[in-house]
Amino acid sequence: MDDGGAITPQAIATVAYSLAALIAILGGFTWFRFLSRRSAQSCAGKTPDMHGLSDAARATGLSMILAGSAYIFSVWF
Repeated sequence: MDDGGAITPQAIATVAYSLAALIAILGGFTWFRFLSRRSAQSCAGKTPDMHGLSDAARATGLSMILAGSAYIFSVWF
């Protein structure tokens, strides 16, 4: 029988890597947005705040978890 509709372990790892890459790109943009905002506040003579830091850290952490999990999954299966 043709098992064309089955999800293979390689496909799961590929999807996880793709999600990790997309979230890593999002994380990069959030880090640059955070840094440019702090720089603009400093140049304006204001005290820079930490607004946006948690979003950048969350996106970075999520991409690291997905990439690490996908790697471990691809090695085991």
